[in-house]
Amino acid sequence: MGCICTMKVGRKLILMSILRSLVVFLSFLFPVRSLAAESDRAYQGGPLEHTFYQEASLDMDAAGFGLPNQYISMLDWFAVDLEGEHSAMDGRILEEHTEYVVYAIHRILDQYKNSRDARVREGAAVSGSLPKSVILVGHSMGGFVARAAIIHPHLRNLAVETVLTLSSPHQSPPVALQPSLGHYYTRVNQAWRKGYEVQTSRTGRYMSDPPLSRIVIVSISGGIHDYQVRTKLESLDGIVPPSHGFMVSSTAMKNVWLSMEHQVILWCNQLVVQVSHALLSLMDPATGQPFSDTKKRLAVFTKMLHSGIPQNVNWLRQSPLSQQATRDSVSDVKEATGIINLHSLLGLP
Repeated sequence: MGCICTMKVGRKLILMSILRSLVVFLSFLFPVRSLAAESDRAYQGGPLEHTFYQEASLDMDAAGFGLPNQYISMLDWFAVDLEGEHSAMDGRILEEHTEYVVYAIHRILDQYKNSRDARVREGAAVSGSLPKSVILVGHSMGGFVARAAIIHPHLRNLAVETVLTLSSPHQSPPVALQPSLGHYYTRVNQAWRKGYEVQTSRTGRYMSDPPLSRIVIVSISGGIHDYQVRTKLESLDGIVPPSHGFMVSSTAMKNVWLSMEHQVILWCNQLVVQVSHALLSLMDPATGQPFSDTKKRLAVFTKMLHSGIPQNVNWLRQSPLSQQATRDSVSDVKEATGIINLHSLLGLP
């Protein structure tokens, strides 16, 4: 298995390519195999054969998503190295990281606007639209920092709408050595739970949609060989409704045959290829930006990441009672199959 190294950038941002759709990668480790480089190869090679996904015979067209014949936009990758500080042990360090990530997101978006304005002043031709948001990809505690940035009061509206995490603890820290860490987790998770609630007045009258109604998040678990972060901690249950996210184990993804250790998930070729194609498939051909419709973005992730589901899965068309029985049985064997929240595929209740 070949490896491609990326630069360790400290608290700096490196523009990987001059394009339109933006991805910010948050990590506390040196990623040996670069998702950025693989996404570039995936764009050059084009989408995988449609037969690659035939086993996932789910009616995704109902959600408005079909496999693209070609990718319409490459991705600009920015790497935020959180310097490997003892953030997994101190909530105050996590708060500092969160503030820096929010600053980095704004700086990235402003950089594109300033560059475009400068070209206009010089009389140069400009085409396409400015990026309106970034996709956050976080590894380990970087995934939690990404979620913390989403609910930060200074983050601009709609600056982030999609989050993908790799081996990230969401329910609680793996080891809560400092009270501040547990308190920060509690605060962030409570904000996420409230963020998906409809805003009402004191009399119960509807006021606005949930603050996080446009946020889609997917958590990828390394499985039983990840001894640092247990699968149970990577679940989104009770934090994100099935209509806006799910967790999937690496072994539930087509052609990702084994579970993997905590760091290996960053450079496992089978997983990196699948994730790269999923991110490229998020782009709307009409705008060159990620799909604005949350259902379409969730359908993309479902189709691309849950592709190992056998063809004889018919429970999507069962009655509500039988669906509940199926969900219960899935819950009983979720560690064995590597699939959590399977009923979230089409946003079932």
